Amino acid sequence: MLHSLDNRAPCFRFYGPHWPRYSRLDCVATIHGAPSTAASSLAAGAERQAMEPEEEEWRDIPGMPDYQVSDRGRMRSLKRQTTGRILQNGHSRGYCQVNLNGRTMKVHQLVLTTFVGPKPPNGECRHLDGDRSNNCLANLRWGTKTENMADAVRHGRLPATRNMPRGEMNPSAKLTAEDVLTIRQQWPRLSVLVLSRQYGVGKSTIQHIVRRETWRHI
Repeated sequence: MLHSLDNRAPCFRFYGPHWPRYSRLDCVATIHGAPSTAASSLAAGAERQAMEPEEEEWRDIPGMPDYQVSDRGRMRSLKRQTTGRILQNGHSRGYCQVNLNGRTMKVHQLVLTTFVGPKPPNGECRHLDGDRSNNCLANLRWGTKTENMADAVRHGRLPATRNMPRGEMNPSAKLTAEDVLTIRQQWPRLSVLVLSRQYGVGKSTIQHIVRRETWRHI
């Protein structure tokens, strides 16, 4: 139990549970003298905690006990001098990379290796939304070169070829022809961001569709 500065009423101090990712939350609840204020403080604290996102999961990187990676694609060091320090990513051709023990490694490979398992023979990493910097676990998959090329076509980074199924016939397609026509009708009344969230695809996918850089056959 702590005491307020004027020593008129004791109080309790509560701290938020998500250090170091969240700033520390101090909720001081007065027990005597202002019960309504105490109740409102506790209610506000509970509401704020309920609005916090789900807990970030951290795991040790296989073969690198001094480092961890999270399911949100963040890295941190467990070395004694820098325990818990979040590591800053560099970039190469749009991919995030980090230096661990003198080795430059791609973040998406570390996330998949840690949470899913080693890369399959001849496997490649797929960024499902087409954003190479989005290394959240939910956005990553091990896949084949064919699947990766299909993703690139779907996101407009590669032109479609005769041997590559077009539109919703493509096994990697997330949208149907009806979706694409509706997107073109709704833009620009609805923004690219709103449309990308509505259809569960990356902003670049929507941009390529409305510019007719992809799905040009309809």
